[in-house]
Amino acid sequence: MDKLRALSIEARFFREFMSIARSDQKKIQRALEDLRRNPMHSAQPLKGARGIFRCRVDPYRILFAAAPGWVHVYSVQHRRSVYQGEIAQPLGLPLQNAPRWPSPPIEVEPDVPVAVEPQRDDPAEALDWDVIARLVVSRNAEDLYHLIDLGLPTPIFDELFELLHRETDRPAGPRNFRLVREQVIDEFYGRYLLLPETAHPIELTIVSPWLTPWAGLKSSYLAMLQSLRTRPVSTTIVTRPPLLEQHARCVTELAELAGVEIVLLEDLHAKFFVCDIAPVPFALIGSANTTAQSFVNYEVGVFVRGAGEAEAIVRDLQALTVELRAAGKRTKKRGYV
Repeated sequence: MDKLRALSIEARFFREFMSIARSDQKKIQRALEDLRRNPMHSAQPLKGARGIFRCRVDPYRILFAAAPGWVHVYSVQHRRSVYQGEIAQPLGLPLQNAPRWPSPPIEVEPDVPVAVEPQRDDPAEALDWDVIARLVVSRNAEDLYHLIDLGLPTPIFDELFELLHRETDRPAGPRNFRLVREQVIDEFYGRYLLLPETAHPIELTIVSPWLTPWAGLKSSYLAMLQSLRTRPVSTTIVTRPPLLEQHARCVTELAELAGVEIVLLEDLHAKFFVCDIAPVPFALIGSANTTAQSFVNYEVGVFVRGAGEAEAIVRDLQALTVELRAAGKRTKKRGYV
């Protein structure tokens, strides 16, 4: 195949990429470089989606379309979710014909039996009898999830998942809400800090009774402070009047930033965070303050992807922020951003 001239990436990929652990993000970044050089080296056609390929970066799959001189990456998903519901499609496909696969699979008409010669390297041979027994009694796609960690090979998982999911009428679950049980504030701040440079947040809202420096797996107070310095965003921070030294220090440092507004509210107990960004805003509602202690406490939160009906939740949180601003005392107003 000719050397690739371009690698295009959709915004959807970046949004999904931000929810992935940093250790896996590095593997995915390396895989993108491999795709640029030779997309057919480590990828396979995605079954059920003509012209779409998947690149395996366990436990994730990078979905892309390709044409001579061009690769278009549009999604990165956990292998469990690739076939959930309708298979994700890119916003645009290559204008040129997709490259031919070196060894394309045989296309078979539905309900036509085909004799297949057994292969010596059958991945099922690597399974122990416990996994095989559980495979036999699997009745829907959800039954396969707990087999992944027991050594279920990817080819078997992908084929059975597609088959079982297609034959099972599974009620649709909440797609835009997710329960967060660990590193709760990291879910919001980490996602914000990983926004690409081309992204332009409209407004940032931080409602947290207490503020102290923190350091999580995906975010930290220093990283957030630096981000707001180098890429100013209209930011509203609602918090309690600072009584502790670390809280007062954070309020002082944040108040020095041009785009930040500080609102002090004596009886504040609510904790929520909103990033208004096109095309899909996101938010976090939960029990955790923006503090180092929140990583020690037992906390819980609900992450909201503001798409579809879930967008109303994000807008309601923004409306609540307006009420809190009116009830509190603005000690520092936003400058021009």
